Order: sequence, then structure tokens, then C-alpha cells
Amino acid sequence: RTYTCGIVQNNGLSTIEARDGHEALEALKRMSLSPAAMVVDIEMPRMDGFTLVDALRKIDRYKKLPVIMISSRSGTYNRLRARELGVHGFLGKPYREKDLLRLLRQLQLVQADSVPALEEETATD
Repeated sequence: RTYTCGIVQNNGLSTIEARDGHEALEALKRMSLSPAAMVVDIEMPRMDGFTLVDALRKIDRYKKLPVIMISSRSGTYNRLRARELGVHGFLGKPYREKDLLRLLRQLQLVQADSVPALEEETATD
């Protein structure tokens, strides 16, 4: 959480942290405005990321809320499940700052100059 929040905050966006899905839902209930997007880990105590996103999609206010999902379990099954839930982006851990920034840029949440220039990728990246 700290790494992700740091990236987001360093690019001019505000963050609200939650330890798990229950805490995230409670925080959303207290907010008068909807967040611009959420970054959600699959693996959280009490309520995992999939259950959280599923719950969000059942609330009119959050049906189209952009969600970026992160996880150390980044296999095909989890990526497909995330897509079925309407997740806008998926990052496997460990992820690179530029990859999160690229997704935030696609959601038009950060400026283009915040995303580091693409480096030539190698087959091992």
C-alpha cells in the first residue's frame, strides 16, 4: 500500500488507504464525492479485492468506477476474473512505477509527462 500510495501522491493525486475490502467500502460510504479511481489488491484480509469489486459493481454510484487491480497472483485465471468484473487494468507484483503511471494516464488521471519514456523492453521484463 505504501509504495502504491507514494506513486499516486507523487503525481498530484490524493489517496485514501484501506487495509481490506470492508474498510474500503466503509470509507466510500463516508465520502461525499466518488473517487476518480481505485487501486485494489486481490489479497486482502476479511474481504478480498474480487469481492470488493463485485460489491462495488452492485452499487449504482460505483458501477463504472475505474479500478486497477494488483496482485502477486497474476496468472490467467485472476486476470480473466478481473476482466469479468470490469477492472480497467491489472498489474502483477512486483510492478514498475511506470506501469502504474501508464494505467493512470490511460484513465486520464495523470499528465502524459508524468509517465516515464518507454524504454526498450527485453524478453525477460
